[in-house]
Amino acid sequence: MPVKGLDFEALRPGLELFNAGKFFECHEAWEDRWREQCGDERQWLQGLIQIAVGYHHWTHGNPAGARSLWRRGQAKIASMPGEWHGLCIESWRVAVNAFVRCAECNRAAGNPPRLAVAGERE
Repeated sequence: MPVKGLDFEALRPGLELFNAGKFFECHEAWEDRWREQCGDERQWLQGLIQIAVGYHHWTHGNPAGARSLWRRGQAKIASMPGEWHGLCIESWRVAVNAFVRCAECNRAAGNPPRLAVAGERE
């Protein structure tokens, strides 16, 4: 059971930062929420944070650091439900996995995938 409730509004600031490509700032916003959680919620949120920081490393020329964080983050979000607190996790998870595969093979990976809100067009 979370110490403090985790819902879409708690995740919104980090979501907006992530989708704006401000990955370090996203990490900071979500880390405050992560500290308040336990169990699966804590693990899943940590996975999102690790993936965001991976993109931060990637965009700042540290591919080894990016790949390390992506692998750890991917493992943590593998069991997340497809929709979580109003976020479309499944389609994002698939896009992240494709991006990481390209990056690991040193192929052009394009832009980091956006994290969509449930009910909005992706």
